[in-house]
Amino acid sequence: FHTRSQLGEALLGQKKYADAEPFLTNGYAGLKKRAETIPAVGRRQLLEEALEALGRLAEARERPDDARKWRAERADLPPAPMPPK
Repeated sequence: FHTRSQLGEALLGQKKYADAEPFLTNGYAGLKKRAETIPAVGRRQLLEEALEALGRLAEARERPDDARKWRAERADLPPAPMPPK
């Protein structure tokens, strides 16, 4: 799902918004659903990156309500655990 999200980001960078959207939404949904199986140290970063891309897509497609939704969801993510010393 991380790879799907990254593919969506690449398409977003090419301004292929319609092509990017299903990869970004599916990638984030898969990451979110499986969040507990992602190592805690990198979990928040992966979810933040996926949400950031969704926010950029919403802004590019002039969907301010969606952009606000993705930013709010990003702000609601639990904090990342401290890495072991």
